[in-house]
Amino acid sequence: MRKFKNFLTNTFIGGLVVLLPILIFAYLINWIITFFGNLVDPIIQLLEIEISPALANLLAVLIVIAFCFTVGLFIRTRFGKNVFGIFEDTLLKKLPFYSTIKETIVQFIGTDNMPFKEVVLVQPYGKDSAKMLGFVTSKFKDGTLSIFILTAPNPTSGFVIFMKEKDVEHLDITIEEAMRTNIGLGRGADKVVNFKEW
Repeated sequence: MRKFKNFLTNTFIGGLVVLLPILIFAYLINWIITFFGNLVDPIIQLLEIEISPALANLLAVLIVIAFCFTVGLFIRTRFGKNVFGIFEDTLLKKLPFYSTIKETIVQFIGTDNMPFKEVVLVQPYGKDSAKMLGFVTSKFKDGTLSIFILTAPNPTSGFVIFMKEKDVEHLDITIEEAMRTNIGLGRGADKVVNFKEW
């Protein structure tokens, strides 16, 4: 009975971990479109223009795209990056779950700005210990690698270890594939790790 209860609990939590970021992201997008749509309506009424609700929603979407693009251009500048960094450190990072949601959205969208270079398997506690999935963050001249070991399912926390490159196993998978396995609490690991070679 306990096994069945644990199965139900773990399965539910696993599904929640996968779906919750998607639902939050979809909700935020819907809220943003609705917000800009409400701004468009008074302008349309002021100009006395007859426009269908579908066209109004499309206009709101275009405004959102233009707004995101403008913010993106601002953040690409040194001044904009500094301003956003201060704003994020002083306010946004203090909001509950902000960092988790941000990192999760980054993984779903995909970006080249992540600090990870490649995915490896490591045994930091000896050759007879369990293997851990790690992400190489730096390579040093003496052959040492700095490796970030994520805690599951939260991709924003973990610990850093340093190992010689000869002691790690390089995996031929993408950062996104490994990250999905981590967020999914190990589900789908057989698709990124060849257990038969162990």
